Amino acid sequence: GLRDVILTVEASSPILDYARIDMRNSKGEFDPEKKIITFRSSEVPEFKTLAPSAQGEISFSIPVKDIIPVSGPNDKKFSFSAIARMDSPDIPTIEGSNKIVASNAVEVKLNSKLLANVEGFYNDADIANSGSLPLKVGQKTTFTLHAKATNVSNDVTDAKIVMTLAPGAKWENNFLPRDANVSFSDRSNELVWNIGNLPAGTGIITNPKELVFQIGIVPSQNQVGSFATLLSKTVFSAKDTFTGQPLEAKLGEKNTNLTEDLGVGDTGK
Repeated sequence: GLRDVILTVEASSPILDYARIDMRNSKGEFDPEKKIITFRSSEVPEFKTLAPSAQGEISFSIPVKDIIPVSGPNDKKFSFSAIARMDSPDIPTIEGSNKIVASNAVEVKLNSKLLANVEGFYNDADIANSGSLPLKVGQKTTFTLHAKATNVSNDVTDAKIVMTLAPGAKWENNFLPRDANVSFSDRSNELVWNIGNLPAGTGIITNPKELVFQIGIVPSQNQVGSFATLLSKTVFSAKDTFTGQPLEAKLGEKNTNLTEDLGVGDTGK
């Protein structure tokens, strides 16, 4: 048996939000300077005398920060390591000091985060639009959409954004940049933008990757008095080169309530 056991856990990384540590039922002491949590017999009564063959578990959590600190090209490939150490005066070394028994180190890599955004305009500087505002049943009005891709903290490959046009929305085959890898399927009503490789920090330390494209909408009778849906959904996917994991970000529908275009307002109905 061992008496007066002390257990420490060291987990240090700039991506961890130490202000939100949850030690659950096992209360410990956190050292914010050294990033070490210490559990003593005062917090864990079993540590006063740890019987032979005794087993147990201490659970706690440290959330990852909501916003990862990315300010330059070297701010990527974030990870953290954690290691537990236990000592007791009953496991002395030859020199007479307490022997420290260390656990295996746990290495955890952080996935990058993908962010997708779609803005819509009738009054657009890149692609001019036509048609009536307010929208009219049976008449086509065109809008210009700006799809933007942001990748936070790791380089990614096979990046693509798939946008599903809503019923009544038509692909106008007018997009910028003209060399963008874009395809549209009439059968699925899906617009696929193949981005390929996307460096870490895109949209954070540089401008986001952007596709500008035009779609038309012909409202039906049952849409009178409401905003017409332009896109049913948007899915941004890629593979993280640091962790090897698939990544995905999703957006819901995009309609003609274009708050980013102050010239539209309620005329989008």
